[in-house]
Amino acid sequence: MKEYNNINLPWFGEYKVLGIKSSLEPYPDKPVYNILYEAAKKFPKRGFIDNGIKNTYVDVKIKVNKLANALSSLSFKKGDLIATILPISTDFVIADYAISRAALTHIPISELDPLDSIDEKFKKASPAGIICSSSTVDTVLALHKKYAFKSIIIAGGPDYKSDRDIYLLEDIYKNFTEILEEVKIEPAKDIETLLFTGGTTGLLKGCMLSHRNVYCNAVQIQWMYGKSLLYFMRGGIAVLVGIPFFHSYGHIIMHSMTLTGFDVILIRDPRDIDYMIDMVKKYRPLLQFGVPTQYLKIANKGVNTGGIIGISGSAALPSNIQESFDVKGAGIMEGYGLSEMSPVTHFNISFLYRIFGGRSVVYLINMTTKIPLLYFLLNRFILLLGTKNVGYIFTFILGMIIKLTKKIKKITEKEKRKTIGIPVPDVKVKFLDIENGYKIPIAEMLDGREAELCLDGPQRMLGYYPAIGSGIDEEGYIRTGDVVKIDKHGFFYIVDRIKDMINVSGFKVYSQEVDKILYAIEGVDIAATVGVPDREREGSERIIVFIQLKENTKTQLNEEFIINFLKNKLPKYAIPKRVIFLDKIPLTAIHKVDKKRLRDLVKKLYYNEQ
Repeated sequence: MKEYNNINLPWFGEYKVLGIKSSLEPYPDKPVYNILYEAAKKFPKRGFIDNGIKNTYVDVKIKVNKLANALSSLSFKKGDLIATILPISTDFVIADYAISRAALTHIPISELDPLDSIDEKFKKASPAGIICSSSTVDTVLALHKKYAFKSIIIAGGPDYKSDRDIYLLEDIYKNFTEILEEVKIEPAKDIETLLFTGGTTGLLKGCMLSHRNVYCNAVQIQWMYGKSLLYFMRGGIAVLVGIPFFHSYGHIIMHSMTLTGFDVILIRDPRDIDYMIDMVKKYRPLLQFGVPTQYLKIANKGVNTGGIIGISGSAALPSNIQESFDVKGAGIMEGYGLSEMSPVTHFNISFLYRIFGGRSVVYLINMTTKIPLLYFLLNRFILLLGTKNVGYIFTFILGMIIKLTKKIKKITEKEKRKTIGIPVPDVKVKFLDIENGYKIPIAEMLDGREAELCLDGPQRMLGYYPAIGSGIDEEGYIRTGDVVKIDKHGFFYIVDRIKDMINVSGFKVYSQEVDKILYAIEGVDIAATVGVPDREREGSERIIVFIQLKENTKTQLNEEFIINFLKNKLPKYAIPKRVIFLDKIPLTAIHKVDKKRLRDLVKKLYYNEQ
């Protein structure tokens, strides 16, 4: 794309502020398991904290080698598919890196997936073996009858050793050595992970991610906080992760946090908010990775988690959640991505401008990385302090800064909200007209045009399984299905998903825009706007709003109030025909609002009324 030879792309200016180059090439030409090996060498005291038990990167590496040795001994050959059905856990981490080490391909599956859902995935990509938890053994055994896996490995639980195809993970650690033969891996060609997703088309597909795809994205992520923070914090803090590792977001965070050498606190059940809060208080992480509904529930608990910084992804972040955290002296930074891109492509770094007092100050701070030995000594200092002490100190300082800057509008306005941020280095973008698919120049986008976002970069998948190149256009881009606009600094704003846009007699209504307005109403916990076919006007849709109220809310809300409120905010054609209150709005496995289920529900309700 011609524009990528132009140093004037707006987000390149933000890279300069952050002290990073517009390209991070060359990326490591190494397999993914090298991430763990490097962490074990550089940060031997750091690791994964799971149910109060810490396995250092060195501990994990030893177990990875033993499991990889076992996989090779069990007749699995290079490129074989190995599925895991495991919770967020050290077991998952070990399985993932061991599968990589043995030159196999990992298919992560959710523990919450019903038998039929797993079966649908296996029909598309049948695994040769499975590593599962004790709680999912019955499901796996039912699938075993149909797919005849070579071997099943169980993490914990009952002893099935009477079956020659079934092994216990603990026995593997006891009976296998760390020494194993090297298997040649071609990072740019060999598939490391096969991630199933609804895709940009909404159909179940497997994204083929190479070792290079995953490694590149892990590197891209660690640079997005800026050069000075990366140099300062490497190996020095704890982070809390409550995103399932079977999901692309959780999967890449696992790798990126390992690459940066942090202590990683694992939350096995992402729905257990009380446990999450307990872990924050016990280990004092500086960063928390989660999804908007988790932050919403934490805010509703009224708990002060100090100056912790939340990193939010997988769904749009409602402004009321950010505001709730702001009041408590905590902050949230938003990112964006899709499984086809490994997944992270954008990150909103503007919170840093707020807490440091502006872009010029952040630029000057990052310039100090040129002072010889300064950041080497600073990093050694925080390594000596320990992650818990560092967390205490910096969450306290950040909490004070956040509360202080909230009172100074001039400084607070330096943080951009409702934006997914700027592209991570080496991500290429293309914009297509929503109506005709014609390419739109970036100059027109900077003038306020809205268009479908297309993406390319070193982390872009090889294609949908099993066809290399499928799902990728002739120029090498993925069509995201998201409508975006950008500002003069290159910050991207999601207007809506194309599939969620509503057509009312030829007028386009962006469902996310309606949702954002609804979140401003006191007492609204979750809002979701959907469209269903209008039987009275062929080709047109009716707008339906779903609302979940906050627990113990004293606000009296009804359909009439909501519609009247929207009449003052929206054009007449965008006013909903119905407002439906639900005790619980359905969420997906990763806690996104499930608009598909809502559309199905409203169709049933709507057509039953005819």
